[in-house]
Amino acid sequence: HLTLARNTIYARYGRTFKDSELNAYFSKQPWYEPNPEYRDSMLSDLERKNAKFIMAFQEKYGLQW
Repeated sequence: HLTLARNTIYARYGRTFKDSELNAYFSKQPWYEPNPEYRDSMLSDLERKNAKFIMAFQEKYGLQW
C-alpha cells in the first residue's frame, strides 16, 4: 500500500500521525517509537525525494486513501 510505504519513511523517525488509521497501524509496529521532537529535517535527501515521488504518483493516479 503506497500510503503506508510513504509514511513508513516518516514513522522510522517517530513522526506522529493525525490520521487514525496510520496512527493505529504504526502504533502496532514493534519498531515504532513516537518522537515528539520529530522534524522533516531528520530525513535524508533520498528519503524526502522518495516520499515526494510516492505522493506525486498517488496524486497522479488517485491512489490516496
